[in-house]
Amino acid sequence: MRSLLITEREEDEQDNPPTNTNDLVPIPLEKRTMKLRCSGRSVWMRVLWWSAVSWMLLVNALLLTSVILFASYTHGTLPQTTGTLRVKGLTDSVTVEREANGMIHITANSVMDAAFAQGLVMAQERLWQIEFQRRIATGTLSQVVGEDGLETDKMFRTLGIFHVSKQDAAYYEANPTEAFNTIKAFCNGINSYLDTDPPLPLEFKVLGYKPHKFEPAEVMVWFKVMSLDLSTNMNQELERLRLTFTRKLTQQRVDTLWPPYPTTGPTVVQFSDLSNHTRALLNVSRTTPVRKTRSNMSVTKQKSQSESQQQSASTANGPSRSKRLLDRFLRVRHHPRASNNWVLHGNRTTTGKPLLCNDPHLDFSAPSVWILMHLKVRDGPEEVIGAALAGSPGIIIGRNNRVAWGVTNVGTDVMDTYVLDEEKRNGVHGYWRNGTWEPMQSRTELIKVKDGDDVILNVNMTTYGPVISDFFLADLNPRPTVALRWVSLEPRDISMETYSRLNRVQNFDEFRTALSYYQAPAQNFIYADVDGNIGYQCPGKTPIRTPENNNDNKPTQGPGRMPSHSNSSEGEWNGYVPFEELPYVYNPARGYVSSANNKVIENTYKYTILGDSDWEAPYRGQRIVDLIEAKKKHSMEDMKQLQGDVVTLAYSALRPVLAGIVVPAGSKQRSGIIKWRDRLLKWNGDTAIDSQEATVFKTWSLELSRLPVKEVGQTFWDNLLYVVNSLTPSTPHGSNNTTPSTTDDECVRAGFKDCPTFAGLAFERAMQSFEKDGDVSIPTWGELHKVKMPHLLFGQTPLGCVFERSAAHGGDDFTVNIGGWSFFQDKDSGWDMTAGATYRQVFSLSLSLSLSLSLSLSLSLSL
Repeated sequence: MRSLLITEREEDEQDNPPTNTNDLVPIPLEKRTMKLRCSGRSVWMRVLWWSAVSWMLLVNALLLTSVILFASYTHGTLPQTTGTLRVKGLTDSVTVEREANGMIHITANSVMDAAFAQGLVMAQERLWQIEFQRRIATGTLSQVVGEDGLETDKMFRTLGIFHVSKQDAAYYEANPTEAFNTIKAFCNGINSYLDTDPPLPLEFKVLGYKPHKFEPAEVMVWFKVMSLDLSTNMNQELERLRLTFTRKLTQQRVDTLWPPYPTTGPTVVQFSDLSNHTRALLNVSRTTPVRKTRSNMSVTKQKSQSESQQQSASTANGPSRSKRLLDRFLRVRHHPRASNNWVLHGNRTTTGKPLLCNDPHLDFSAPSVWILMHLKVRDGPEEVIGAALAGSPGIIIGRNNRVAWGVTNVGTDVMDTYVLDEEKRNGVHGYWRNGTWEPMQSRTELIKVKDGDDVILNVNMTTYGPVISDFFLADLNPRPTVALRWVSLEPRDISMETYSRLNRVQNFDEFRTALSYYQAPAQNFIYADVDGNIGYQCPGKTPIRTPENNNDNKPTQGPGRMPSHSNSSEGEWNGYVPFEELPYVYNPARGYVSSANNKVIENTYKYTILGDSDWEAPYRGQRIVDLIEAKKKHSMEDMKQLQGDVVTLAYSALRPVLAGIVVPAGSKQRSGIIKWRDRLLKWNGDTAIDSQEATVFKTWSLELSRLPVKEVGQTFWDNLLYVVNSLTPSTPHGSNNTTPSTTDDECVRAGFKDCPTFAGLAFERAMQSFEKDGDVSIPTWGELHKVKMPHLLFGQTPLGCVFERSAAHGGDDFTVNIGGWSFFQDKDSGWDMTAGATYRQVFSLSLSLSLSLSLSLSLSLSL
């Protein structure tokens, strides 16, 4: 273990002047050459042989020289991790200990000194990462990378998240809270490290500049970037608009393409979890069918009267340039980041105390978005361990001496879009809002571009928020003018208070109080304490909308599934759901709570958190429930195995389709189709890396997603519930009940004889994809499906092979150990997995915090 003592610097020691973003750092590289000499031979074979050897030696020497130069160059960028580091800004000394597994222990005499040290250590460990994040969030990427960052800067400047963060920081500067003071101490720690004129990471040397000092608004804004990353309703609304605007689909047809959440699917909060008081408070009654635990859960066919499924597909003309750049830098997907968490009461564990598990699924990167940290205040109650978010203070997911918690994304509908009814009056550009004409406001942004001219960006502003159509609907011509309203653009976001308080909560009441400050992105927070209690809370600002935009016929709120017209009351927000009326559970009778981005609560709940078609498909959530219910008592080892489970219930949903396929007559692949169909029918859905069955099944299911492509204008339609609803046999016929039938409506609509014929043709296309030179070779799933961890800067350069990571990975979009891929939005990525479990934790509340620290397997960073 490496130990570093951070102490206050003497007054006579001078600060280094703060650097400016325009300062350039020369990069002297010592040129080295190596001479290789080889002797000739009189015999020509020996000449050829020695020539080949010489070339091999030369190549190896060049590679070795490159490695030596690279190692020598990068070694000078490593921070000081032992001895004593003297800085200004501390009230007392702080000890920092680093373990080989990546855990960093910080021990201080006060909360503010701990925050200061956390900022300093993050600067030591991840200076380029937090700088790059700052550049993205503040819309100043072009200033250091040139025109490649311009469209990304325009997008973030248009959204205006940094503009709002600066306003919030100014407010909290005048009205400080402990959380804001913690952020200031965190920034001071980063800046104190910069004052030491430290060795800078390679990325700064390549780009030729030094980072300037950090301000609280630049830390606060990253919470809004995470909110943008996890709030996807805007994309869903705009995708529906594209289908109705460019593809001329009716709303009824759009609803069919996005079927609702199955009535048999699990919900996070169940009727049996709630006390009579809570049922009355939340207005929840038993009207939906009792859900059964079964691994072969089918999807009930329903008439779609609802919204969209979260996995929006890309546009017919492909993503705009700005979206491609944003995807490159943030790796934004069209559907929400997925995650799992569950907590078991002691009556379901081998120790008699709760087990709390969490694995947040975010985009992979090198380095990870997380840093494992243990923060402790000497002689005080403040002690917490878990995953810190790079560039932010405190612990986001973890435990303290009494309480553990975990999070998954809810996906609450916190974004609405509005098509503006525009009109000029007396030469003034304006729009109609609910019967009143409003003048259009504007905001001017100056974007500095490295090696280029400055760019002036005029952002049109409405009372809803910014006009976003120039970027997010750039592919439409003509293009409607669309404005965005988003919870994270509301003033005085106090979400930072939640984590400041969460790190030291001692019981469920304090836990809920901490979460009452939470704004966005809404998360499923699970809870466990050393006294044996477990719980759940769904926090966040949830808009209440007018009934005109209400498809569930609820008196208080309807989901904002489509862009509303500004000149009506449709889609207007009438405040937010009171915190006390948001779903929560304490010590449920079933003995556990689990979430996997599935539906939070039953339809009789009096508010709408999210449109019924926007929830994650139920398969992952159902698998977790199945495995928890499969045993009466679970151990920590059971929990780790559950986190690694790669059995997909998508197979169970599509197996009836597989059993009924019609093999194309005269197909060259006929024998192969029959062989692999029969082999798959004996399969259990385990998508392990050595499985060929997984390869065939996933390729076939991908081909099935082509069913509606003619009408949606896309290569694939990324909505498994639509595929299952369209193809799943409804009523078996025939004496032996082995030949299922379907309604065939969707398949006939797409131009096929019936659904078994379409499914057979899809299987044929899948088999053809494995054919080469007349032979069919089926690779294992791990050979096709690889996790990719891109570097933020060098990913698109030859240095990517040094900084990036890749490995075979099992699973699919619907497994607990999730393994999604990028086919639906990037045809060049193929089966590459760019998002998944970035961190895993398993906490046993039978162990003290100090003992938990010794169990390195309880916390792991997915790298």
